[in-house]
Formats: sequence, structure tokens, C-alpha cells
Amino acid sequence: MTAADGAARSPGGVVVLHPPLETGPPVRLARGRRARILVPLALVVPLAGLGAVVMMLSGEPLVLALGLTIAAALVLGCVAVGSLVLAPRDGRIELETVRRRLELPPTRVARLAGPVGAGLALLFSALLVLGGLQGVDMGPTRFTSPFVGLVLAAIVLVGVLRNPPGGARAARLVLTPDGVGRRRGTEIELLPWDEVTAPRLSVDPAVQLTIWRRSVTPAAGARASQALADARLVLPLATYRSDPNLVVALVEHYRTHARDRAELGTAEAVERVRQGELRGPRRA
Repeated sequence: MTAADGAARSPGGVVVLHPPLETGPPVRLARGRRARILVPLALVVPLAGLGAVVMMLSGEPLVLALGLTIAAALVLGCVAVGSLVLAPRDGRIELETVRRRLELPPTRVARLAGPVGAGLALLFSALLVLGGLQGVDMGPTRFTSPFVGLVLAAIVLVGVLRNPPGGARAARLVLTPDGVGRRRGTEIELLPWDEVTAPRLSVDPAVQLTIWRRSVTPAAGARASQALADARLVLPLATYRSDPNLVVALVEHYRTHARDRAELGTAEAVERVRQGELRGPRRA
């Protein structure tokens, strides 16, 4: 594969690269964790889908709307699981240069799943409350639906307030000449290059990248305390359509090669990745 074949440009300035690097075995979510996601989904989707179809055939407009909302939520859930858990990432990395920064953007599904899911849940809550107030016959939930709707809406609103759309799941991995960090909206959090340790990959409870400040790196097997939360960078790699091994190789190269950091945010950095010129350890 030539260098020209190794890259494709997608809308929005994101460059998709397939650098010629041997990065080790593919990184997958821990088998037990994946089973705990996929098995319940395989059981719930057919049953909930059948219930949604029955509701859509009821002839009652409000019950029809409830069925459509459930169906939309099931589609969203399946798309999210397919994108975040099952989509292949091996050998590819997505990069974007933004204002002298090199960034790894999250997928569109990662950016939209949370807000869209919250919107559907609030719509479902509103329909339950409305149906109860109007006395619509919704079976055994006719008298409890307003209470259920209000409780569900409260849970969703608390979740949105604690983890807004610009939260960790929509964060971009950012590499600058000064450090490595993440960007959420216009807010950028950086750890200086000279103060960070080698990036670490973990696959349980999620495939994620962790980078610690050198002075507070926990001992092997130790659990980080909340007091150390600001001294580490944690990014869920399932939100990116990039090979976790390549992400580690990228961060590790610039961590260990200070002279190359000046090129971050320029075409030179993108060309380096395209050619596979990332020296040093490939795995954390």
C-alpha cells in the first residue's frame, strides 16, 4: 500500500490514515464485559421491538407515539453499540489539525448518542405524563404512568446536568507542542509533556487510555483516589474510530521525542503518521 493509498479525507477536515506500522495484537473490550453488553441487548431488543410494534398498531395516537419513541431508542442503542463496541478500528487512525493542535475527534455517534438518547427519554416521559392526564388506556400503567414519567424525566435531567453533551465521552484527544490533553468544547486540559508517564491501555471496564503525571503515578494495581483525578488523563477509546495501539504509539512518540513536538498541529505531523514514522515503544 502506497502513502497515497494510506489516507483518505472525510468531511470536516478529518484525515483517515492507515500507517504501515506493526502495532501488536488488536485491542478489544474484555470478553466478559462485552458479553454483559451484548447478551442483554440481544434479549431486550426483540421483546421491546415487539412491544413497540403492538403499540404502533393500537390505533391510539399517543400510544402510537410511545411505540415510535421506543423503536427510535432501540435503533439508537443498536447503532451506538455497533459503533462503540463492534466497529473495526485495526490499523486506522483519524486525525485533524486545528489551530496548531493535532486532535483525534470522537465519532459522530459518540457525539450525538447522549443528546439524542436524552431527548428520546424526555419525550417518552412527557408522553407518559400526558397519557395519564388524558386518561388514555395504556393497560396496567394507566394510573402510574404520570409518576413513572416524572421520575424518568428527573433521572434524565440529573444525568444531563452531571454529564453535559460536551463531557468526557465527546472529548477530543489533543496533542500540542506543550503537552497532551483533551478538549471539550472550547475548554482544553493539558498535561505538560515533561511531566507525564507512558500511556497505558486498559480493556476493563472499557477500552481506555490513561496518562498520569509522573509524580503521582500509582503503584501497580493501586486504585487512584479522587484527589488524584486532576493529575491524570483518561479517555474512552471506544468513542474514536482509531486503533488504540496507534493512539498509544502516537502519544508515546511525542512524549519521548521532544524535538518533534514543534510539528504538532502542522501537516508534518500528519505526514509522519501517514508514513508510519512513530519511533519508540508501540504498546503502553
